Amino acid sequence: MLFSYRASVELDSLGYRVLRNHKIRLAVSLGYWPQIWPPRSQDVIIVLANAVLELPILHNPAASRVDGSPFFEKPEYGPALIAKAQGEEEYSRFVRQDLSIKNRKTIATIIDEGNTVYPQLDTSLSARESDESTIIGNDVLSARIVCKRNTGMGFQLSTPNPQHVIVNTRSVMSATREAFELENTVETTLNGEPFFSKTWLDVVQRKFV
Repeated sequence: MLFSYRASVELDSLGYRVLRNHKIRLAVSLGYWPQIWPPRSQDVIIVLANAVLELPILHNPAASRVDGSPFFEKPEYGPALIAKAQGEEEYSRFVRQDLSIKNRKTIATIIDEGNTVYPQLDTSLSARESDESTIIGNDVLSARIVCKRNTGMGFQLSTPNPQHVIVNTRSVMSATREAFELENTVETTLNGEPFFSKTWLDVVQRKFV
């Protein structure tokens, strides 16, 4: 069965200086898990009838617009805050092979920014995130992603009654042939006591993906 769709994809902003006679290659693929979710079937094939890549080009960064205004305004920033890092930062990315379920592989990424204290604000901030993308062999419907975020905030640290808030979130995404299934949970504690908790469930119908 053949379907025809017109699609427009806006890419993230970035800045590269491309040397003369160098080329930019645009690749469209279904096999870039977990950056791209796999199709509902291995039989899906993409055929590009007409593809156009539009890139804004700045030939002279020091030049001005037609009306005389600069392309890039002078950045605005305030005085730098004193930051005291507590604990080591961590970044790791690895692949885990399951020994109990054949061909089940997990790509995991962990980013731990540690804890930073800002004396001028009498505040601290910590952040840790982990993403796990799992798939079993070529079974595209077994794809599953779990994203966890942990943020800690401390206020009025030098006072007799400091306040500590921790926000934990967990997002899970999987899919059937007909729809994407989403589950999101947020749990918040204040000074170690439960403060807020909620879970959302959602189903997004698949179009042609």
